[in-house]
Amino acid sequence: FDYVKKEDKAYKWKLEGSKKTDTGAVYEISMVSQKWQGIEWDHEIRVYVPAGVKPGSAMALYNTGGKPDAINTLLGFEISRRAQIPIALLY
Repeated sequence: FDYVKKEDKAYKWKLEGSKKTDTGAVYEISMVSQKWQGIEWDHEIRVYVPAGVKPGSAMALYNTGGKPDAINTLLGFEISRRAQIPIALLY
């Protein structure tokens, strides 16, 4: 618990952009999650929100590794559409 609650000054995130389509919206976020053993852990995140769904109390997180691509974009929108919740793909 203490480790999770410990402040990490390296932590930060920034909304890099957003796009809206007929399928829904996608938000592009860059994030540094932590500094561990002198290395900043940086990630790209894409949040997919299907058309007609407003963010609420539920959201799914899918850790993919790698970089965003067309297949993962389709996957993000399809999972979010079927579940009717936003989904974040963490790269």
